[in-house]
Amino acid sequence: MRLNRNFVLSSGWSPVKHTNLKPLDFTDSFCAKSPPWPHLSMSRTLSIVAASGILTCSGFVLFLAHRTDYAGHYAAGFGGTLLALGWGIGMVPNAISLPAFGRWVFTITATAICLGALLESSVFKLAIFDPVDFCNQSIGAVVAGLAFFAGSPPIPISGKQVQANTYLAVVFLVLGFYWAFS
Repeated sequence: MRLNRNFVLSSGWSPVKHTNLKPLDFTDSFCAKSPPWPHLSMSRTLSIVAASGILTCSGFVLFLAHRTDYAGHYAAGFGGTLLALGWGIGMVPNAISLPAFGRWVFTITATAICLGALLESSVFKLAIFDPVDFCNQSIGAVVAGLAFFAGSPPIPISGKQVQANTYLAVVFLVLGFYWAFS
């Protein structure tokens, strides 16, 4: 068997014969046609995010009370990512599908983790880069991203909703700084 110029095998099989297969068309993809998913109100979204942040921070404080810096880095990662998610998703001008929303949340969360690594190795370099602190920040960032995704706020987010999200994020950031440096 050998291929000729038209990519037809000498055995007689040809990919052209199978006309029931359609070529991929990315303009008519699932993401463009998927129906909107059930949105929660922004107050419910913030309630889900706040509850998940409070419960997980409480776990750090209860089980690792002798190392408050662990809870501090976790809360700072949670709050920083929540701030980035609120402002990032707040810039989306139109309603988007659930897969697109997931991509936005993933991208913003990954960017927040990279920014946390940059801050940990440069600005907050009081001693050395501590991988445990970076790990706690990253866990906080991932939990914030998952909680925000589970809350699925209405898109587009209004300015007042971004403001409420910012207040919640600042609470976690202040807690993080307090626990990390106490």
